[in-house]
Amino acid sequence: MSGLEGIWRALSFIGLGIVLMGIGLFYQRVLARQNNNSAKAKDESAENPESGENGENVEGSSNNTAAPNDGNTPKTPDQD
Repeated sequence: MSGLEGIWRALSFIGLGIVLMGIGLFYQRVLARQNNNSAKAKDESAENPESGENGENVEGSSNNTAAPNDGNTPKTPDQD
């Protein structure tokens, strides 16, 4: 770009900016599509909480959202 002068240098920077914005928009749409797909998967699993990822029945599954204390997490005073 050091060989460009005047209007050509300005146009090259404008073109570079347009290309970078296009890449950003493309990447944003790809991320939005991935987020929509993962949200749909979460919605489907939330509708049928008794099934695993592949639609298999999971034994012992429950709707309890609290994680059990497996000894690795510190207990709070109200958990005694």
